[in-house]
Amino acid sequence: MIRHHTVLIGALLFSALKISAQGYAPQSLPGSSFSVTALTATAPFSTSEFYRLFTSPLGSNFVVVGNAATGLNAGTYSYAKTGANSATISFVDSQSGAGFSGQFTFASGNAGAL
Repeated sequence: MIRHHTVLIGALLFSALKISAQGYAPQSLPGSSFSVTALTATAPFSTSEFYRLFTSPLGSNFVVVGNAATGLNAGTYSYAKTGANSATISFVDSQSGAGFSGQFTFASGNAGAL
């Protein structure tokens, strides 16, 4: 099953299908998809751009569909749940070496902030 998340950078929005009884942050992200809209952004993202990010069901690979100018097209990611409603996530592009990491705070099963 693919879990779908919607993410707004700056006003992060997730819609997760599996939510832990111990909070909103999932234990892991395999087989997930993210819809990302940057409301406020710093490089490599631009305000009001839209991206789709997919994580592989096995391993720690990702692919991004959208603005390739971000330098994040495909590579590896790491995710760590840091609390009932928080997690850190990092992405590194396998070709450019560009990376992005952030702390997610989940306010509910479908909303949060980065």
